[in-house]
Order: sequence, then C-alpha cells, then structure tokens
Amino acid sequence: RKVRSVVPNRKDRKEKDLNDRKETQIRRNRRIIMKSLLRNSLFGLLTACMAVACNDENTMYHSYQSLPDEGWGKSDTLSFQIPVTDSIPTTFRLFAEVRNRTDYPYHDLHLFISQNMPDSTVWHTDTIAITLADSSGRWTGKGWESIYQSETFVKSVRTLHPGNYTIKVMHGMKDKSLQGMNDVGIRVEKQRFANDECLSNTFAPPCIQTQ
Repeated sequence: RKVRSVVPNRKDRKEKDLNDRKETQIRRNRRIIMKSLLRNSLFGLLTACMAVACNDENTMYHSYQSLPDEGWGKSDTLSFQIPVTDSIPTTFRLFAEVRNRTDYPYHDLHLFISQNMPDSTVWHTDTIAITLADSSGRWTGKGWESIYQSETFVKSVRTLHPGNYTIKVMHGMKDKSLQGMNDVGIRVEKQRFANDECLSNTFAPPCIQTQ
C-alpha cells in the first residue's frame, strides 16, 4: 500500500506563519518588559543609594519634581519651598540636579534659577548651564541606558533670619516644550567653616571655608 504524504495547502501555511509571528512578537514583548522592569528597579536602587549618601548632617533640603511626558513648557516654573530654622545668619550652598533621558536633543541644559533666600522680599536670578553630554555625544551623568543624572553648584547664599524661602526653576532653552527631561531637583547644604563664630556676626570678616 502506498502512503501519500499530506502537503499543507496555502491557507494552512499562511495560518502557521501568522501564528509563528505572533508567538515571536509575544516573546519579544516579554523580553522588553522584563528589561524595562530591571532597568527601572536598578535606577530606583541607585537613586535610593544616592539619596542616603547625600543625607548627611550638612544637607538640610533635597527634593525632586517630575516633568510631564509631553515636555517641559518654556513658561512652566518649578517651585521648591525651603524652610530655614536657624536663628543666626547661616550660609548655604545651592545645587541644581537634573535627570535626562536619552531622547534629550542637546549636549547641555540652561536653567534660570531664582531665589529669595538672603531676604524674602528680594529675588535674585542666576543663569546656569549644566553639561549633559561630551562632544562625542556620550552622556556624562550618572546612570545607564535611558536615564542619566547630573548636578551643578549654583551659588552660596546667606540667610539672616529663619523663614520659608523659595527657589524657582525654569529652563532657558529655545524649545517651547523641551523634550527628554525627566526630573529637576534642588539640594541645599549648610556650608561648613573653620571659624564657626563668623556665622553669628553679620559684619564679621570673611570666613575660612573648610575643604
């Protein structure tokens, strides 16, 4: 007796190819999801470790604000409320911190930072630039793959009395809606001096800063 081989018709082959493609896509999506979860977990762990490292006796304020996915509007102002409880004149060091994604289109970021810390009735604005990538396009911040964190020193300010002060941040780029920025943060540290007595005297000679 002759055994005839069954050859799949064109319809069966088409359904099989379709099912194979669906299965391949499902496996690919699973890998992407797992990779994203791992990346987010690692970045969260890094952020937590950096927060603990920065939480020393000199850091009196450290906070981030997340930016919308659709972009950071040119007129959108981020406000940070800084409570100062020191009853004697105190010098603080201000730092700006940013987290950018890999779709950020520039090598640097310009920020307008306004604050009223020396005197709550007077505002002072500084323009700063943070380098996010080198000339070859390599991100210079701390991080990997999709998000990188960078920081820069802004200035030292001296408050004369306790109170609630404000730091406002706007971007100074040409874009009406700046893409690729994830978060913006402010860190405030007490500046340590070798001769602490100078902090109690508003008219004291210049203090000697410790290294």
